[in-house]
Amino acid sequence: MTGQLVTAPAALGISYRTVLDKEGRRELVFQGHLPIEAELPAVNGLCDLMGHAADRQSAIYELRATKAELQRAITALTNIERDMLMVEEKSRARWIAEERRGEWSTKELTAQERNARSQLESSTTRYQATVGELQERVQELQRAVDEHASNGATDRNAGLPEG
Repeated sequence: MTGQLVTAPAALGISYRTVLDKEGRRELVFQGHLPIEAELPAVNGLCDLMGHAADRQSAIYELRATKAELQRAITALTNIERDMLMVEEKSRARWIAEERRGEWSTKELTAQERNARSQLESSTTRYQATVGELQERVQELQRAVDEHASNGATDRNAGLPEG
């Protein structure tokens, strides 16, 4: 093709940039072109298309991060609940070792055990609220991902790097 001049009609170029993760490590840039004489509805339509695609991709990354955060919160909540049971079990074992009369109950906790149990109950309440909030956010994000999907693919994270 040496010696030939190739010309292309003038076009309107549109770029749409979005950051995909909170750390700003990943970004996505969409580029589109329309004829230079394109009407405003065509320009807006292209921008809307790119915006929906960007929203979905952002939701996919946020969904992954939120699921990981939810798992960490569930693990912490499980550990706190276990620790609370251990406080009671140690108190019960102390009660038995001291050969006290009657049935053991949480009323028999020492001041130190009551304090530890109170702190653990407070942490349990906080983590339960956090888990509930994260579960709601996961559902919102999953709806956004599914809503903006352009095909019936079931693996919404296909081709995404882990981490």
